[in-house]
Amino acid sequence: MIESLHEVGKRLDEAKDAFTLTRKRLVDGKGNLVGRIDRLRDLGAKTRKQIPAAFAQAAELDEERSAYLEGLAPEPEGEAPTTRGAVPLTLVPPPLDEGGTR
Repeated sequence: MIESLHEVGKRLDEAKDAFTLTRKRLVDGKGNLVGRIDRLRDLGAKTRKQIPAAFAQAAELDEERSAYLEGLAPEPEGEAPTTRGAVPLTLVPPPLDEGGTR
């Protein structure tokens, strides 16, 4: 019985991970599916169904944050800067030329 419970728990964790990955692809990041659909609509593509507002808002917010992190747009008003999805930045000085200047 304990082994069966352990196996069920393992499978539930796998299902949760699969759900999280699928949701991430749907609404997170620069190339998310919801954002792509919106851009296609903006170009004139016809659709029969609407994306639920919660997914559209989540995708829009994530795109704004992604753009902010890339320095393309300001942080949404009233929100503190986020580090979600941020990559550590290492500053490297330009190499010296033959004369010893940068």
